[in-house]
Amino acid sequence: MSVVRFRSSHGTRYVFSEPAKACRLDLRLIPRRTPRQNVLHADIAITPRASNQRRWTDAFGNPCVSAVIDGPFRTLEIDAVALTSCSLDHKSEAAFPCDTSLWTTETVRTPALPSLVAAANDIAAAETASHARAAAVVDYVHRRMRYDPGAADPSRALETTVAEEAGVCQDFAHMAAAMLRTLSIPVRYVCGYLDTTAVAGRNAHLAEDDLHAWICAYDLKDGWVDFDPVLGERVDKPRVTVAHGRDFDDVAPVIGRFEGGGAHIMETGVSLWRA
Repeated sequence: MSVVRFRSSHGTRYVFSEPAKACRLDLRLIPRRTPRQNVLHADIAITPRASNQRRWTDAFGNPCVSAVIDGPFRTLEIDAVALTSCSLDHKSEAAFPCDTSLWTTETVRTPALPSLVAAANDIAAAETASHARAAAVVDYVHRRMRYDPGAADPSRALETTVAEEAGVCQDFAHMAAAMLRTLSIPVRYVCGYLDTTAVAGRNAHLAEDDLHAWICAYDLKDGWVDFDPVLGERVDKPRVTVAHGRDFDDVAPVIGRFEGGGAHIMETGVSLWRA
């Protein structure tokens, strides 16, 4: 089977206004293995060095790293690198027994807003197959929403996204997931790295490497299939999946809990290239 290899680099840097006494990190920065993706190498470096660090797997099968860093320190750097092999034959992930109710239940991030329920029902009246409905919902979100980098906010509510009809990939994915779940279609929220060379000229905001979000919808016949609401289409090119869950809260790449440190700023940088 033809494959393409990607090298990825994901850096996060915290700068504190006062010395931090300690920090607890929960990281989802190591790409997960899937039927279409194999992780050949992955490593995470933390500076200052962690006094305690362990790897574990969360309830969704995502590889995680937890670490404790003792202070004092004014800067904290997290650098994750990986070499991932992705299948060029982007067929749907085969169906397998799973608790689909986990993926059809609304969450705080994906509430069943009345306007979205009405729009989803209109689509369901015109389409009968699950993945035809998924494709139609993704197209609806793509056409209705405006991509606005200035709206990037991890805590942004779906109500705000719908009212402003604007957002970033996270918001597009939450909106599509919310609509499909009202139709009892299981949906995963997926985060990972997009090969920007594969979408060159199709969306100016996706021209630079960054963490990206999309959805994966389930059908008993076709299994799990990826859709990208920002591009308005089914995913047909390799990309690196880092983690999946019910919404952003399940897959947040870096969660930091700090003791002291005063105010802080966080900087991130992502690079993806073919190996």
